[in-house]
Amino acid sequence: MSRLRYPFKENSLDGVFRLGIRTGLLNIKYYAKLSSEYHEGNYSAPHCLDGDPNTFCHTTSESQSQEYLQIGFKDVKFKIEGFAILNRDKFQWDPLNYEIHGSNDEINFETIKVFNENATIVCGNLNNRTNEISTSKTYRSFRLKTTGSPCHTNNTYKFNMAEFDLFGSFEFNECKSNIMKKQFIYRSLETFIFLIYSY
Repeated sequence: MSRLRYPFKENSLDGVFRLGIRTGLLNIKYYAKLSSEYHEGNYSAPHCLDGDPNTFCHTTSESQSQEYLQIGFKDVKFKIEGFAILNRDKFQWDPLNYEIHGSNDEINFETIKVFNENATIVCGNLNNRTNEISTSKTYRSFRLKTTGSPCHTNNTYKFNMAEFDLFGSFEFNECKSNIMKKQFIYRSLETFIFLIYSY
């Protein structure tokens, strides 16, 4: 097995979805979904991965059911080393109490790490939140699942956020690894050349 790594950067969203998948630098298929969607507007899961801080994803349940954002990779496994959250600008339901789960069959999820963040620091703050994770396992899908109330809301597990990004490394066979590395290098060179000649 071979790994293609992404850097973990403090106060940065330069992770998987920014540098690789979302920009098309890597040909890796993925999906994103929410446990429930807020239907008074377009607040679906892909809005948390689109790189636009003005769009956001939003769950809708106000019951005591735990809500989640789930991200899955079709053909590869991923070793998570951290993640970043960018709060929505209105701050009502930014997640505070949650767990990061991993799964390889999309049925059985195991807890990777539990987070109970400080409301005084998180709520009302537009900075990126970055958290590191240490695990030796690789997974095909991940969930950020709420375990308590978000900012400024009591007795509910719903949440929203502007951006979510993963840090870590993909795991795939050697043949696929070489192809993906070449794709990444060639497209990066194309972008670099384009920038030079665009001035």
